[in-house]
Amino acid sequence: MFLRADVLRRVGGFDERYFMYFEDTDLTRRIARECLTIFFPHVSVYHEFGRGSYKNLRLLAIHLINAVRYFNKFGWVSDPERSEMNRRARSQCLVSHLNNVGAGSASRDCCGSSVVAEPDAAQHFKSP
Repeated sequence: MFLRADVLRRVGGFDERYFMYFEDTDLTRRIARECLTIFFPHVSVYHEFGRGSYKNLRLLAIHLINAVRYFNKFGWVSDPERSEMNRRARSQCLVSHLNNVGAGSASRDCCGSSVVAEPDAAQHFKSP
């Protein structure tokens, strides 16, 4: 995760109720309420993970407990905020796809990403 310290302070930092699992999902969702999320379609980030909760009952228990905490906080079945975030993401993915096809570059599926940015959007993230 790359973000400005003032954004972390503004959203209240990590929710300490999550020891691990769902802490990043919770933080990302709260940041999305406050800030623009930008999608760079030609950048890849690889996350090495071990799926510890698939191999260890204690970690599985922590994973499940934190899933319950997350859904209790934001909603289980009816979650209008998540539905709106997903709608915007799909819409922006379609725009990105059409822009890529129109530019003659290889199209790529970007669904799962949040927002498409203009090519010069990175300048907004340079240190002052």
